[in-house]
Amino acid sequence: DADPVGDFPCGKEAPARLCEGDTECREYWPGPNFGITNFDNILFAILTVFQCITMEGWTDILYNTNDAAGNTWNWLYFIPLIIIGSFFMLNLVLGVLSGEFAKERERVENRRAFLKLRRQQQIERELNGYLEWIFKAEEVMLAEEDKNAEEKSPLDGFLKGILTDVTLKRTL
Repeated sequence: DADPVGDFPCGKEAPARLCEGDTECREYWPGPNFGITNFDNILFAILTVFQCITMEGWTDILYNTNDAAGNTWNWLYFIPLIIIGSFFMLNLVLGVLSGEFAKERERVENRRAFLKLRRQQQIERELNGYLEWIFKAEEVMLAEEDKNAEEKSPLDGFLKGILTDVTLKRTL
């Protein structure tokens, strides 16, 4: 059967796998989560710290670190990381992001309102231009009618005279 301690990386303190005598453990162990959760390089370390800050499986990382390096001083790293990183920094970052998205949404709404107002003003200018054109056309048409009314035809005077005579005879 498999020894349960054999699944842990080797270290100098229990519960890590202890090497016999003066030997050194060199067997390759990929680490938890197929080798992604580790502090071996800066990218994986940032990912591991982010996983701890989000408090998603941070206890597993703490226990794996305890198994690898002993549990004497690891809490000095993980507990402040959780308190400062998770409770303060993560909320601060989320608050800043939320505020920036709110500002951007307000900018978009202001821009949309400005473009709507500008389009409405353009439509009003065009409408005023059309109304001005219509009023001038009406004035021209009325002036034309007045001019035509002043120019009398010879029949207009004749008919007017007959109508005046008929009206006078009736009144007498």
